[in-house]
Amino acid sequence: GDTVSREFKAGAPGTYTASYRVTSSDGHPIEGSINFTYDGPGAGEPSPDTAEERGDDANLTDSDADADRDYTTVAVVVVATAVLVVGTAVVISVLRRRRR
Repeated sequence: GDTVSREFKAGAPGTYTASYRVTSSDGHPIEGSINFTYDGPGAGEPSPDTAEERGDDANLTDSDADADRDYTTVAVVVVATAVLVVGTAVVISVLRRRRR
């Protein structure tokens, strides 16, 4: 779907702000907040202040969260490979200098 969700542990009735920061499928961070009113157990209507009505990019898919994890994995592999390549180059350089 196109929804990001998080459990909400209800406190006292009132107005709440849910802040978010997510990474879109193209790698750009998206952040913002959504205001809503909690009227207590079993009462109330959803707040009209939704991301869709505002027209922003708050509606993200679960696959976007998966993509963020995939980018993290790729970043770790790239950094590890770079360290291995640089380390190998340093070792080769040191061994060549010792032979001279």
